[in-house]
Amino acid sequence: MKEVVKVRILDVVAAATPMGLASAVLLEDPAGRLMPVLVDPVQGSSIKEALEGLGEGLGVHDLAVRLMREAGMLLKKATIYALADDRFKANVTVEVGGEERILESRASDAIALALRVGAPIYVAEDVLEEASIKQEDLRKLGEEGA
Repeated sequence: MKEVVKVRILDVVAAATPMGLASAVLLEDPAGRLMPVLVDPVQGSSIKEALEGLGEGLGVHDLAVRLMREAGMLLKKATIYALADDRFKANVTVEVGGEERILESRASDAIALALRVGAPIYVAEDVLEEASIKQEDLRKLGEEGA
């Protein structure tokens, strides 16, 4: 099994991409590395709402959480486990009937659901190595651009 690192969501910010405006979810690990996950603005908004604790709304992630609760399912964790073709691969681990199951998911959905239920979010160490930047390096880039 791959080594994973528990991360926290630092923020959701607007990001300019060659294909237009997107949202970037900034994940931070205990070592101070930041890993941006680009998501569409709707997903970014859903994650931001959960991050700010705005309560249960009527969005699809809110509905998914209610459906899981009604079905007796507990979301245990979200894991971003790979990066392939510039896309993060993720899954959620759920418990139902005393049995754990792993379900494939988009990274943005896994993050949004985990935030809503207070489940931990993990990233595989090799993914962090490939896709993250240290905060001090980011500051240096900002200073050079100023």
